[in-house]
Amino acid sequence: MDIAQSLDACEDDARTQENEYGMDGSAAPTAGAPPIIFPSPFAFTADTKNLPYQTLRAQQRAMALVELPQRARCALASIALTVNCRKPLKEVFAHRQYLADRVGLSQRTWYRAELDLVTAGLITIEEQKRKARNGRFGSAYIFLTQAAARLLGLIEEPAAQDAKPAKPARRRGIVKPGKVKTGDDACIRSDDIANQDPASEQNNGCQEAEAQSTLSSSDPTATVADPFTSEYLSPSSFQKRQQARLPVDVQPLVSLGFYENYVFKLMRVARVEHNKRLGDVVQACWEHLKTAKDPIAYLLTLLRSSTDFTWLAKQRTEKEKAKQRQVKLQADLERAREDLAGGLFENRDGTIKYTVSSDGTLLTSRDMNEHCDRTAAGSWLAPFFDALKRGAVVRSMPRDILACGNVARVVETFASREHPTKSAASTASVEAMRARLRTVLGGQAAVRSVA
Repeated sequence: MDIAQSLDACEDDARTQENEYGMDGSAAPTAGAPPIIFPSPFAFTADTKNLPYQTLRAQQRAMALVELPQRARCALASIALTVNCRKPLKEVFAHRQYLADRVGLSQRTWYRAELDLVTAGLITIEEQKRKARNGRFGSAYIFLTQAAARLLGLIEEPAAQDAKPAKPARRRGIVKPGKVKTGDDACIRSDDIANQDPASEQNNGCQEAEAQSTLSSSDPTATVADPFTSEYLSPSSFQKRQQARLPVDVQPLVSLGFYENYVFKLMRVARVEHNKRLGDVVQACWEHLKTAKDPIAYLLTLLRSSTDFTWLAKQRTEKEKAKQRQVKLQADLERAREDLAGGLFENRDGTIKYTVSSDGTLLTSRDMNEHCDRTAAGSWLAPFFDALKRGAVVRSMPRDILACGNVARVVETFASREHPTKSAASTASVEAMRARLRTVLGGQAAVRSVA
């Protein structure tokens, strides 16, 4: 039985190899088929990244390890291309899909190659952990072992380290980590890792230089927030950061049960979404906030409103300041009342004499051109104290008081004024007036005795 007819199978047609293939071995186009169009050289794209010499050397050495399977060599070469040559013992911040695509391996083949490298002792895999921010599973980071780093030339052999003399100390007697060149190789010295001084790194002005000078460590770190980056990211020195403590104007929210992190979030929501300051809202509506049943909902409603809380907070602040000034002024007046009690004063011309009562409640004035005294009661203290500060009213001198003929009362008045709250200048002035008064009285007594 014939399975296929000769005409259908085209067995009767004889074709030479020249008709089926070209002279160069390429397939010849069949009749009626469209011609094959190859892209121009300008249509091809290539990676233009320039890798360091240490990275290229590590990749070459990884591909030359004939003891490993081909897939393991490719995986080790991908890790060598991705790891930071300045910190080869730290985490490899890259997805496994990215590492596999970099050397043309599938996902299954990558995990088999990864197991081969773990068995060979060239890499270690950290246990998968959960992220603290959302509880999801994070990455299981890959680490090169010290044997693999020495094999790939990323760190120097211990024998070569001992043969090379140490560099002289640059600052504070600390040998900074650097690069040592031995022959054609240039690699990082690992013996300076333990001698590294963290205080010296903090003194560096540029954090990028600090990141480059920091060497590798076998312990995993969490200096990078996102595990999907493939390089070390150092925040700039001018980057704005969240302050450690809440501002004073929003601290009352903590007493209502607000968490500090949530208050920071509300500050951002108020500034970005509603163009308001959370401190102004709290200051303007604090009396209503502390009595609200649901402070969070009430505060969010206030943020969504169109009220100008900045103006309200400014008015409330001005009222508080005015109230504080009034309280301070009243306290100053009370202290002035105690200091002026029982005192004798006059204006600059000496034409008006003022006498304050011993309890500081009455002020008696006497004009030289008049024959009677005037008594002021009530709110005389504030304008009199202001005139005393401006210099319009001064204390009476003893010679002027003696000219009035009331020496005994003046002496008794000065003798009875012993207040512990007096200032040092006031006490010294009174003592000087008493001394001059005694001198004058002593002179008059001598004259009378002679007479």
